[in-house]
Amino acid sequence: MWSQLKSPDIIPRIPGLWSALSGSVKTDLGLDDLLSLARVGIDVKPQRVHSYYIGRSETIDWVTDEGWQVLLPRLDKIQL
Repeated sequence: MWSQLKSPDIIPRIPGLWSALSGSVKTDLGLDDLLSLARVGIDVKPQRVHSYYIGRSETIDWVTDEGWQVLLPRLDKIQL
C-alpha cells in the first residue's frame, strides 16, 4: 500500500479520490492543498514516518463558535 500511495501516478488520480471521499471526510483543506501535500508525501521515506496518538484523558471537550464539537489537547498531560 505504501508503494502504491507513493507512486507518482497517484497524483493525477487525487481529484477522483477527492470526489469519492468528500462525503466521508471533513477538512478545511482544498484540493489544491491536497495536491501540494501529495507531492511532498511522495518524497517521504517510510522509516521517517512515526505515529503518535493521544487518548481521551489527554483532551478537553470544546465547542467552536460555529458549533463544531472538537477535542483540544491537554498539553500538560501529553508526554512525547
